Amino acid sequence: GPATRLRVMRSSGALAAPELLLAKDTILSGPAGGMVGAVAVAQRALGLAGLPPQPIVGFDMGGTSTDVFHFDGRRGDLAWERSPCTEIVGLQLQAPMLPIHSVAAGGGSILRFDGQRLQVGPASAGADPGPAAYRRGGPATITDANLLLGRLPIAALPAVFGPTADQPADGEAVRQRFSELATAMAAAAPGITPERVAAGALQIAVETMAEALRLISIQRGHDLREALLVSFGGAGGQHACRLAELLGLQRVLLHPLAGVLSAYGLGMAEQARLLECSPRLPLRTASLPLLRQQGTELVAGALAGLGPPAMPPRVGVRLEIRAAGSEQGLEVGWSLQEPSAGAGVAELQEAFAASYQQRYGYRPGDDLVVERLLVELTPATPVPPAAGSMPTGSPRLDGPAAIPPLAQTSFLWLGEEAGWQAVPLWRRSQLQPGQHLEGPALVLDLTTTTVLEPGWQARLLADGALLLEQLASPLARPGASGRPAVGPDPTLLELYNHRFSAIAEQMGVRLQQSARSVNIRERFDFSCALFDGAGRLVANAPHIPVHLGSMGDSVTSLLEAIARGDRPPLAPGDVVLSNNPYNGGTHLPDITAITPVFVDGDPLFFVASRGHHADVG
Repeated sequence: GPATRLRVMRSSGALAAPELLLAKDTILSGPAGGMVGAVAVAQRALGLAGLPPQPIVGFDMGGTSTDVFHFDGRRGDLAWERSPCTEIVGLQLQAPMLPIHSVAAGGGSILRFDGQRLQVGPASAGADPGPAAYRRGGPATITDANLLLGRLPIAALPAVFGPTADQPADGEAVRQRFSELATAMAAAAPGITPERVAAGALQIAVETMAEALRLISIQRGHDLREALLVSFGGAGGQHACRLAELLGLQRVLLHPLAGVLSAYGLGMAEQARLLECSPRLPLRTASLPLLRQQGTELVAGALAGLGPPAMPPRVGVRLEIRAAGSEQGLEVGWSLQEPSAGAGVAELQEAFAASYQQRYGYRPGDDLVVERLLVELTPATPVPPAAGSMPTGSPRLDGPAAIPPLAQTSFLWLGEEAGWQAVPLWRRSQLQPGQHLEGPALVLDLTTTTVLEPGWQARLLADGALLLEQLASPLARPGASGRPAVGPDPTLLELYNHRFSAIAEQMGVRLQQSARSVNIRERFDFSCALFDGAGRLVANAPHIPVHLGSMGDSVTSLLEAIARGDRPPLAPGDVVLSNNPYNGGTHLPDITAITPVFVDGDPLFFVASRGHHADVG
């Protein structure tokens, strides 16, 4: 009706009135809704479980992609990190966005064998034709891999497939697709079975998603070891335990609305105004009055946009500070009150230095610049519902179940050695608050299926959420068998390609973030790579080709010098710098840093980075 107020979700995680909306502010509004919802249900669950506040890692796996995020509620207003500029499909978008990273690894990711490696994605089968199980002639996908291995029971899926949308999922078509893949891979991996192909594909997909989580957490200086993994999206529950094991996480949360949590989060988002200015003032005592004046003006403008509030709104103020000569700024909380009530220069310097050291590994100097001043106003909200109450819109736990209200069993493939085993099959509506389940088991829900892996237990909280906790070390679950292979195993080849490439890419990110040279920091004139013990290239990040073509010669020249006795053997902690054009160098301003990686007392690998410095040569 005419009294209905329309509010639209923005990529920043806040709602806005339509008249204040710009299209560029909604590009990632769906994933932002998922992050808002995941944080809200996680904080409620931690309280119900009697656990202290802890970082939250979000994992939203849908049909075509996976979205991940990191949130540390212990940092107050700074927990909602926002990027002022985000690159989307190669375009730089100037709009505040939550730090959500997407990778092409969803339930519809297509599996294929290219003659050497088993590849997962980035192409997706979409909804039409969809996975092979959809009865529309689709290819093998991650969804099909879960179905083949019993992780997604056919009986749990509604009969909505086929041309007339009234048939059950097609298990025979799924097995045929994986049999074809196994036949194609048999030359490199003799005796490989469809189950091993499917398990290998799942491993590759989980590796891809784990690397995305490392990108938005570890590379930003966050420690994941105490974090809670919130899994949502239709396919999240089938991979959550595996992902947690790979990242070293001990707890996973699955809300009753995990399959549609992004939509649920839209209803939990708050209306907010975000305004900013760019003072570009040195961080000195004389600058604080001007910063306070600019912040006060921003608050007044934000209040006008919110309309007359019934209660005084919450005001959050942050300063983006950077070290002089650096382009990388970090946000620090601040107060617009007088210095006696707010942070003076010394406190701001210390807060920035601590955050900088967490991100880059060392403390900056005291020559700092205030790059941006950010103000966020949020209307005061009513008192939240009492702990333990079901959130509005959650599914009824006593509703009709797709299976009888008694535990049944289903067959689940648990690896090459364990094979197929009968495991309990539960409907979440059968469970009572406080009830515990031991893995392996399957839990069916209205919008998703959860695989409880061996070594994990689950308990139902008062609000219907499942809290999964790891009890033992993960079992060995090789995607490929230990049988002799004629050539490189296709699954392991792809797995280690992901792992080694990720090392090189993380090297480049850290180098660019911490560099003082403009050529490295802004022009990206550098390269990073990983070499084996003989100096042969193993993996490189997509950096400058002229660097990568000869960097291996610098490593082999170093090894030859050691073999001749021209220099002492390498020891752990050594780093060798080289710019000799006769030993693999390109031209004198290029400096190569070579670091040995020791395993059992021997340098088994070398990591090397090369960058052009304007002030050298």
